Amino acid sequence: MRPIVTNALYPPQTRAPGTGLKLRDILNSCLNPDMDDWHGFRYAPAALPACAQDKRGMAKHRHACWKSIETVMHTCHICGSQADHAEHQPRERMYGWNTPFGYFHCHDCGCLQIDTVPEDLPAYYPDDYYAHDKTPDASPGWVRRTLNRFRLNYRLTGRHAWLETLSWRLGPMPRSVQQQLPYLKRLPTLHRNSRVLDIGCGEHSDWLAALAQCGFQNLTGVDPFLKQTGMREGVRYLNTDLGTLDGHFDLITLHHALEHISDQHAVFRALQQLLAKDGTCMIRIPLVDSQVWDDYGLDWVELDAPRHLYLHSRKSLARLAHAQGFEIVDRYCDSTAFEFAGSEQYRRGIPLMAPDSFWNGPDAGPFDTQTLQAFSDRARAANAAGRCGRGAFFMRRCKP
Repeated sequence: MRPIVTNALYPPQTRAPGTGLKLRDILNSCLNPDMDDWHGFRYAPAALPACAQDKRGMAKHRHACWKSIETVMHTCHICGSQADHAEHQPRERMYGWNTPFGYFHCHDCGCLQIDTVPEDLPAYYPDDYYAHDKTPDASPGWVRRTLNRFRLNYRLTGRHAWLETLSWRLGPMPRSVQQQLPYLKRLPTLHRNSRVLDIGCGEHSDWLAALAQCGFQNLTGVDPFLKQTGMREGVRYLNTDLGTLDGHFDLITLHHALEHISDQHAVFRALQQLLAKDGTCMIRIPLVDSQVWDDYGLDWVELDAPRHLYLHSRKSLARLAHAQGFEIVDRYCDSTAFEFAGSEQYRRGIPLMAPDSFWNGPDAGPFDTQTLQAFSDRARAANAAGRCGRGAFFMRRCKP
């Protein structure tokens, strides 16, 4: 396919606002020297170089066009669509560095993706990046783990109500475990001996730590940027790439990790190799076809340029999964007030890591209690309407 042309031969006023010359216009002006009827053509002959304003100059003009082109055609890395997809230029906002990056929004599958991955991408993950700076909870003793396991079983199945009552007398279920209940309820075959792998776990996986507190025995977290490896709080942490990982797993999870990985198709090919025969993948990601994107656009906190390389739509994720032999069997909307509060803060010009950011606590940020509650209400409404800015997707291999 020929690229779209936007070159110095054409003065800026001859171009449609926000676009380059369309391919059909270039074909009309450059590739059809016998064309007499200019009616309806956006660029009149007077807008063309003098050498090309008559038929005799068309051949030379056509050659000059293709010699001095600048490509603005983009190829979607998810669905392969090649077109003049809508372009955006978000800036780094988390730390307030304001470096601009080119993104484009696929017209076909709806994925918003970075144009070119920066060569210095690791520099945008400093030591105080949240995934590098997590403090794990204290590991509970075996009695507490046993009680948590029974309590989790009750929450998921309704069995052993008397143990739930007894456990409450000894203390509430850890909040870290309660936060995982919506996902665990969608994993009915999961049990304490299930082999669980968390990809992109960071220095500490809240998900795996919660399972460890409930007595799960076979938990692995993998991240190629880990500084501390080995067994910690009942979890085996590995610093390795997916291509070198051995074994099979009954459950593989990616908690807001997929959007950071440059080769999306390679991830799903690795999942095919690592997933057990009847295993499940759970992938949590930000979603661009959402209410918060509609409301805030480039101020959307989850855009997070350049760290988030891909902001999927539901359609683009389904197409990516299906292309690699997976189907989505369940989904869960899990937007929170963070998305709206962070986006509103960006709109006001306050970085997420600024001293006066709500990220440092409700008293530190620009929002009062009533405003924060309004953000929570907006998140719940987006979830209820299926317009969430964050979602969890449960996948299995396609049936033959």
